[in-house]
Amino acid sequence: MTIEGPLGVTKTLYTALDFLDWQRTGALDLRPYYQRGSVWTPKAKSYFIDTLVRGYPIPIIFLQSKPDPSTLRNVRQVVDGQQRLRTLLSYIDIDCLPDATDADRFSIMRSHNRELAGVQFQDLPAVIKERITTTEFSVHILPSKLDDRVLLQLFARLNSTGERLNDQELRNAEYHGAFKSLAYELAYAQLDRWRDWKLFTARAIAQMREVELTSELMILLLRGIAAKTITTIDSVYREFDDDFPYSQEVGGRFESVLDVIERIYKPDPRRGGLGALQTQGWFYALFAAIAGAHYGPPLDPKPRKEGEEDYPLAPDLTISQWQNAAHAVQRSLAEKDVPDDVAKALRGASSDRAARISRYKFLLSKI
Repeated sequence: MTIEGPLGVTKTLYTALDFLDWQRTGALDLRPYYQRGSVWTPKAKSYFIDTLVRGYPIPIIFLQSKPDPSTLRNVRQVVDGQQRLRTLLSYIDIDCLPDATDADRFSIMRSHNRELAGVQFQDLPAVIKERITTTEFSVHILPSKLDDRVLLQLFARLNSTGERLNDQELRNAEYHGAFKSLAYELAYAQLDRWRDWKLFTARAIAQMREVELTSELMILLLRGIAAKTITTIDSVYREFDDDFPYSQEVGGRFESVLDVIERIYKPDPRRGGLGALQTQGWFYALFAAIAGAHYGPPLDPKPRKEGEEDYPLAPDLTISQWQNAAHAVQRSLAEKDVPDDVAKALRGASSDRAARISRYKFLLSKI
């Protein structure tokens, strides 16, 4: 195998107005022969524009400058970033796209930005319009004489991580609506706690594992204790993609329960911390108990299936009483003094519904 030298990429910055000017003058090719068509949904487009409104950075765009013999000028072909640029241009000025269809028409959704929901670009406040049009995009420009075989290989690599996406990463790519937005907002707001409590490693956070757990806890507040399955989580993301009427209640309860857990986890100089309970399995049980004690039944319970186990709500306790119960569980775990169903849950599938209820009831038995 021959190892070739670096490609000689030029790194620069361009604004939305630069891309708009090139598109209007025919100096931008959004869809070279190897690019697929526009595939983003209105939700994905809304999410992207709201990202620009908030001033968040976006991934690098790759261009290749190619001479056009018929016009005697350079045309910038989009190697990677077509969906982003087409979304940007169609929102600012859909008439600049000669092949525009009804699928290119969209507006910002309420689930992404309540203040700007349904507002077209021309009706935005001047400060927001300026923020979008002056946003600087990081751009890498590939050599104009780059061999097509190398270009195709690069395109394939840019669109493949080489690593299979996990379930939450797939959800992040598929859904852009109300439930997902709240899950990420709540998860990111608790980043310091996830780290302090050692619930997730840095790699796990990079893989969005904390967002997945947040999603499970949101489902718990909605539906009660449930199994951690792809079907269970995906179905709720799908059901509440367009609108999530329980957003304020779930967000408020989530943060309130974590505030209580913060006080329970606080190290006690007399007995030390609660390391054994600072695992995701026991964290879920503790969260379920506190949520039930403070708020009662779930917000949107579904009828139980035949044979599906029920569970009692926890009584309302003081922080000291919660700590006593947590330490009692920790002692039992250290001494391996646990009932058979809990031992089974610890050995096997700890995130199915029965195992979660076993942990939950064992915690309540120590009150």
